[in-house]
Amino acid sequence: MKHTIFNASLLLVLPLFACTQVAPAPAEQAQSESPAPTSSSAPAADQAVAAGAHTVKCGCVIEEVGHCGNYISIDGSFLPIANGKELGLGRMEWCGQGAVSVQAAGSVKGGEFIASTLDTDG
Repeated sequence: MKHTIFNASLLLVLPLFACTQVAPAPAEQAQSESPAPTSSSAPAADQAVAAGAHTVKCGCVIEEVGHCGNYISIDGSFLPIANGKELGLGRMEWCGQGAVSVQAAGSVKGGEFIASTLDTDG
């Protein structure tokens, strides 16, 4: 009988220690969120990218991405590097390194960067 009373009171107390973060109701959240930022400098759907210096980052430090992966800045937008494996890049090549400058050339197709060259030295 003692265990039953203890278990019943434990069930009443446990919710008090549960997650205390209060999330807004879905309607409130939809109103408070600003629309997704649109960049007028976003790269065209399909375009050639001339050789030059570009910034690369792991997607986990890019607010719009939020998960690991190899991303390159083209015309102010970070795009995933589609053929990173072919270039010998790991899945999280720049994770924990912040912004890294590389020399790269290639093309943008379908919202991804396809590198013809990507030099991480210098």
